[in-house]
Amino acid sequence: MRKYRCYHPQKLEGEITLSPTEAKHLQVLRVRDGDQVEVVDGKGTIAEGIFQNKTIEITSTKHFPEPEPKIILAAALIKQNRLEWLIEKGTELGAHAFCLFPSDHSERKVVSPNHLTRLEAAALSALCRKVSMSVDTVMSATIILV
Repeated sequence: MRKYRCYHPQKLEGEITLSPTEAKHLQVLRVRDGDQVEVVDGKGTIAEGIFQNKTIEITSTKHFPEPEPKIILAAALIKQNRLEWLIEKGTELGAHAFCLFPSDHSERKVVSPNHLTRLEAAALSALCRKVSMSVDTVMSATIILV
């Protein structure tokens, strides 16, 4: 039986209503009413429940501590499509945080806070990790090395 996963940032208990984005995600996966679904909150909790018309009735929850050691990937700012690829692949390899910095040859020197939020959400949602991750920027590489 196939396991379906989705992301819900609030407390995982009782009946939860999915965001339009997550409801669409499950629709694309062809989840039907009555199917078993796993929900992660990004804080170390996975809940199992029954999907019913854009809501999930939680039946059980498990809490997982964050694994050690935490991996932080520091990288220079690169083109946007490559940046998304870097975040995706780094997440798949187990990175917990990303520290992006401008270099002498960077195409751009800053990333908007809105874009950083989208990158975090996309990585978390794509892998449905049990624990959250962060994507931050710094002003120079010397801050990372200190």
